[in-house]
Amino acid sequence: MRNPVVAAAGALPADWRRPLTWLAPPVGRAALGGVLVLGAALRLAVWWQARSFFIDETNLLRNYAERGYAGLWQPLHYKQYAPPLLSGLLKAATGAFGYGERAARLVPLLAGLAALGVFGWLARRWLSPLTAVLATACFAFGGIYVEFAATAKQYSMDVLVALALVALAEQQLRRPGLSARATVGWAVGGAVVVWLSMPAGFVLAGVGAALVWQVGRGHAPASAWGRLAVLALAWGGSFGAYFLLLLRTDAHAPVLQQFHTPYFLLFPPRSSADWTGLGQQLLGLIDRAFGKTVVAVALAAGGFLVGAGHLLWRAPARALLLLVPLVAALAASMLHYYSLMPRLMLFTMPALVLIIFSGVQLGL
Repeated sequence: MRNPVVAAAGALPADWRRPLTWLAPPVGRAALGGVLVLGAALRLAVWWQARSFFIDETNLLRNYAERGYAGLWQPLHYKQYAPPLLSGLLKAATGAFGYGERAARLVPLLAGLAALGVFGWLARRWLSPLTAVLATACFAFGGIYVEFAATAKQYSMDVLVALALVALAEQQLRRPGLSARATVGWAVGGAVVVWLSMPAGFVLAGVGAALVWQVGRGHAPASAWGRLAVLALAWGGSFGAYFLLLLRTDAHAPVLQQFHTPYFLLFPPRSSADWTGLGQQLLGLIDRAFGKTVVAVALAAGGFLVGAGHLLWRAPARALLLLVPLVAALAASMLHYYSLMPRLMLFTMPALVLIIFSGVQLGL
């Protein structure tokens, strides 16, 4: 019999994951641990190389050298952007250890290492032993993840925050309801984390959608809906303040709009060229998350369609948790408020990998 709490969370039943007898759970755990260690070593090696700064890193660090901590709560100069809490961490690291390559990239490195651990934890909980190892290897050795774990920008922290919110929500969805204490924690934590990672707003939309599904499915009392309203007000109010304080000035700046025009979602498509461009944009997200070969893209596209469909059918709360942030980012891009540049969409890619391997494991 299914555990009613797990069922309420929309989790897959235990017997859904067909065991792979040649990769027993102890072997799978050891293999997963080995992948995590190698992935961490790779990130440390790239960070230790101390490759020269590229221009965006230099311009971001100029802001930290020229401003105090209070100045980080204003739009940055030199066409740079970073959330103020992350900027505070980066400034603290450079203040303590200097403006060398390793010191400036220490916070992104730590975020990348932590994200690797959280991804492995999620993969082990949600996937079979074999697919958990494969998915984690994809994340551990993927070039884009390794690169930005050793880059003095916000993207590594975006990945960590997105994965951490998904992991916390996964735990929350296994509980029978949203307690008053949990409501306070989610309200305060969600309101604060937006100032550490702007894409957290998209991820919180997924968390909120999953919680709404859980409450609605369980015929919860009015108090449960009131607690969800508290979360919506806290998260929406914080993100609104963030937008007005830091984003509104540049949201429609002609220079930035022109630069990002090729990366705004071509939807609705109005010509054959738009259809081609839309396909390239969507496949581009998959190939950066999974691989560029024809076989990899075909496997990923098929795995995504099968995995997303199966999760929506068998684990709708989890599907909402993983899919809504991507849909929200695409909607914002369609409205010319968010760019689909790979580094800006990096926070969605671990979820894509998990969805893809959820589909792949159905055929194993």
